[in-house]
Amino acid sequence: MERNELDELKNRLKHRLNIEEVASEEALSLLSTEDMLSILTPSQRQRFHDMASSGNLNRVLNISLKSPWWADGTYLQNRSNKIGGPKVVILDDEKNADLSDLNLPNIWLDVSSRTFYQAITNETLESLKGPHAVHPLFYLHVVNVVLAYVQVYRRFNGEMQNDSRVEAAEMFFEYSDAIKDVTFKPESVSQVLDGFKTKVADETDLFELCVQDTSLIFDNQLTLDCLLDSWYLLRKQKRWKHATRKLWFMATWVQCCDIKNVILK
Repeated sequence: MERNELDELKNRLKHRLNIEEVASEEALSLLSTEDMLSILTPSQRQRFHDMASSGNLNRVLNISLKSPWWADGTYLQNRSNKIGGPKVVILDDEKNADLSDLNLPNIWLDVSSRTFYQAITNETLESLKGPHAVHPLFYLHVVNVVLAYVQVYRRFNGEMQNDSRVEAAEMFFEYSDAIKDVTFKPESVSQVLDGFKTKVADETDLFELCVQDTSLIFDNQLTLDCLLDSWYLLRKQKRWKHATRKLWFMATWVQCCDIKNVILK
């Protein structure tokens, strides 16, 4: 960025913050993501998005990318068989165990929500008063949701809580056609992938990474964890009540079948 661009940006920041000098980290923290982006010109916003999607922004800001929980050896080793959550989080809260230091799905960082990992084990399609059987291609909806989830996780570097939660949830909802679009009726995995690739546009690296992540999640039988974390991301917003019900139904269905083998058939 040229010197005159920097001066112009500083002036816009001072105007937005109503301060004389841009030297306070506390003052900058008052700006929302939308406020920060609105200060940039269209060309600057495009450059910012290009750097973010390519990974160059992380190098400039010295941000270390977080290894996702589905690729973390500790999580995979300590997770209970199939269902129940990772053993590593069954800690003594009175000893102030800092769960944020563990690489876990975000649902596990909320004490009141961890029990849903156990609650899902008692659910059946019958208990949900749902159909006794689903369409043979229903698994394609699950593939779509997992792709949307890993894409959001990667973009937010796993930080999808607190101030970032609503923005992350909105992005997840936007990318998950299976949740938001009642006309979504894919007939093959390739069709799901093509639709997802269109949404990420020219971000080829991100598309390939998300496909690899999704494959790893299915291979390691972690689809349930992914669906519950997606459900947790949306559950506190009333506007997504229908979406959370569908995600809970998906999670219940997944634990009742071997989705990896369903996909391979």
